[in-house]
Amino acid sequence: GDFYVVYRPERMAELFACASLHKLEPKRLCLLRHAPDRPVSLILVQLRKGAKPGLNWEELCLFDGHGKPTEQYKKLYHLS
Repeated sequence: GDFYVVYRPERMAELFACASLHKLEPKRLCLLRHAPDRPVSLILVQLRKGAKPGLNWEELCLFDGHGKPTEQYKKLYHLS
C-alpha cells in the first residue's frame, strides 16, 4: 500500500533511512516553498511498500514574488 507523509526537509535523510528499514520505497517527493525566493519549508512524500526504485520530483510554491497566491495554491485550495 501507499503511505503519505508531510515532513521537515532537514529530516529527509532520516525519513528515507527509516522507510528503507520497513521496505517502503519513495515514489513521489514534493518540495513546498512559501515563495520562490524562500527555502523549502516542507516535503510531501508518497512511499510504497515493496515498490521498485524510481522517484518523481515536484516543486510547489504557494505565493509568487509579490505575495499573491500562485495558480498551484488556488488549485490546491479549490479557489480557481
